[in-house]
Amino acid sequence: MSERLVIQKTKMPLTKAKLIEEFRLLGLQPSDTILVHTSLSKFGYIIGGALAVIQALQEVVCDGTIIMPTQTGDNSNPEEWKNPPVSTSWFSLIKEHIPAYDPASSPTRGMGRVPELFRTLPGVVRSNHPNDSFAVWGTNKEAIAQAQPLTPAFGDKSPLGYLVNNNGKVLLLGVGYDSCTLMHYAEALLEPVPKEEHQCAVMTNGQRQWITYYDATVNTMDFNPIGTAFETEQSVHIRTIGLASVRVIDANALHQFTYSYMKQRR
Repeated sequence: MSERLVIQKTKMPLTKAKLIEEFRLLGLQPSDTILVHTSLSKFGYIIGGALAVIQALQEVVCDGTIIMPTQTGDNSNPEEWKNPPVSTSWFSLIKEHIPAYDPASSPTRGMGRVPELFRTLPGVVRSNHPNDSFAVWGTNKEAIAQAQPLTPAFGDKSPLGYLVNNNGKVLLLGVGYDSCTLMHYAEALLEPVPKEEHQCAVMTNGQRQWITYYDATVNTMDFNPIGTAFETEQSVHIRTIGLASVRVIDANALHQFTYSYMKQRR
């Protein structure tokens, strides 16, 4: 949505102070660990934009931890690109020259303005995964980020595993369950785990390398139906903030439900 359209749809702009009030009404606590997904334009006009959202979250979860996915899907095999595809004559050139993943400088792709800004802010650390990284601020941030292995990217040692095993919460700000990265955790734990090939550029001992690895197949097609079914059985805190529907969800409860749902359909 364009900024002009966002302004036209907004009756009263949101402020950082109003966001803080709303986040607390949703039940967020100072010591919470939260995984955040955001569609900024869904809120209407926010004074201060992405920075206001991040600062509001940091003030509310002042003694806790904020985690955001900062994926770099363009650091991948160009033969698999579909949105948009590129010419087959470009494949080898892209593989040879695409920059290696760097936690400090590699931009996110398709993640939105909030995580793209969040990863650059003072006090935020980012994991080393070349495709499926996370940015973390707050308590235990270094340990959470550094623990993520190349594969399984969304497994028990990932920030998702930490979230589930430490009474974390998922915060969906204007997005649906189809944006909820946590639900990939169930995919990584199901046995047998269907796997797919991944390729990307990384730095190894100061040298750029093009590598191949294998990880669990991910698919978000069932995530919204799972979320709908979950809400018929579990309590979810839902509020409207500005123009956006916002949810706070118990991470362990959602994971257990997702795992059982997927297992039954294997």
